[in-house]
Amino acid sequence: MSSSPRRGRILQTDYSGEDVFVLGQDVRRAIDHPEAMATATSLVLAAETRQRRAEEEAEALLAAARTEAESLREAARRDGWEAGHAEGLIAGRADVDAEYRRHLEVIRRAAEEGRAIRDGIVDQSAAVIARAAMLVVRRVVGEYYESDPAATVLAAEQAARAAATQQIVSLRVHPSVTANVQARLTDLADVVVGDEAVEIGGCIVDLAHGSIDATLDGRISMMELALQRASGSAQ
Repeated sequence: MSSSPRRGRILQTDYSGEDVFVLGQDVRRAIDHPEAMATATSLVLAAETRQRRAEEEAEALLAAARTEAESLREAARRDGWEAGHAEGLIAGRADVDAEYRRHLEVIRRAAEEGRAIRDGIVDQSAAVIARAAMLVVRRVVGEYYESDPAATVLAAEQAARAAATQQIVSLRVHPSVTANVQARLTDLADVVVGDEAVEIGGCIVDLAHGSIDATLDGRISMMELALQRASGSAQ
């Protein structure tokens, strides 16, 4: 077994068939999730619940504004009729119109706030799902390379081929696969060395002028950056 630590591990609870992800305080606040651990399904449900709540509140405000406006109109008509003065009726209508416009402004602001909350939830959810996906990728890919040394040999061969036009000083791999890589890359066997700092699944190619980072962590980090950019969460 490899002595190198595994990265990106998340423990899975017994009550769900899904992976359980640890959420930071900022993420929990953004999506209104009370617990520090959640599945991808519960995250999406929390986001949908919050959006639905905002829409219901906006609809309630609109209904209340319409009811109050109609009551004011009726009162103005009644007062104007009883008084028999056209001036009173006109003034009553002006008051009703002003009150109605005020309620419409409240509703407009509520709708804008609801849209902003919804958009924020969507953005946060996309970022959380992207991070969750990368945790799964790191776990599954890491286990794959640990179970099949030949896969690491292939990764080292591809890295060496990428540096074929340059002078290779050393090709560092995890000590557990050093012999496998030397047997495969016979023309580079003298420069293949074991390095505990290099995880199973990749290598580092040291050149006369620079180096090539073909480690497993480096390759996965590039995938993670691409996902972050796609979700809009890249800094």
